Amino acid sequence: MWHSWGCSCGCTFSPIIYEEGSIHMDQHVFDQWNFSHAIWGFALGAVTHAPRSVQAWKIGFLFVLWEFWENVVEVAFSTYAPGQYMGDSVVNSVFDMIPSMLGVWLGRRGFGAWPLVVVAEVAATRAGFGIHSVFLGHQGSICDVRAPGEFGTCAQAYLVRLVVLPVLFSQLDGLLWRCIAARRRRAGAPSKAAFCPKAT
Repeated sequence: MWHSWGCSCGCTFSPIIYEEGSIHMDQHVFDQWNFSHAIWGFALGAVTHAPRSVQAWKIGFLFVLWEFWENVVEVAFSTYAPGQYMGDSVVNSVFDMIPSMLGVWLGRRGFGAWPLVVVAEVAATRAGFGIHSVFLGHQGSICDVRAPGEFGTCAQAYLVRLVVLPVLFSQLDGLLWRCIAARRRRAGAPSKAAFCPKAT
């Protein structure tokens, strides 16, 4: 996977904003999906149980797992037509981390930026590359509620992806940071109130 280093068009380091049907999408240093990366980063930074002492870029490294999923698992088992999508280029995949970590930083700084994030999400979703497009299937392909007999399937898929998975992630994230705090205490590391807050 990661079949190319950059874009075969020779303009790898020129940003590109959505060319429908273009084989160069996802090959440039920045592309339209950077909006959703920043929005996802903000959401992650806002909900994580990580203590304030942990730098945002360390939390943002979770997006490495997303890049692996997107460019290895999803590409290997995708239903895309041949030549339609072959995964990100190496350059694009690496630079996807920048808006992701910027979003985490904003989310960790406080929730005050949420109006800007909402505007960005609405604009990105209307253009076809917001959180809705990514989380519910690229270009919203998870299901079509307008199709006969699809309402039940769509409702189930939306419930799992919008309720069950976020709750599961929040629980696992909290467990991870509690385990890290306990390990630090056992190792005799100086405890910080922010690192392991008292249970209420």
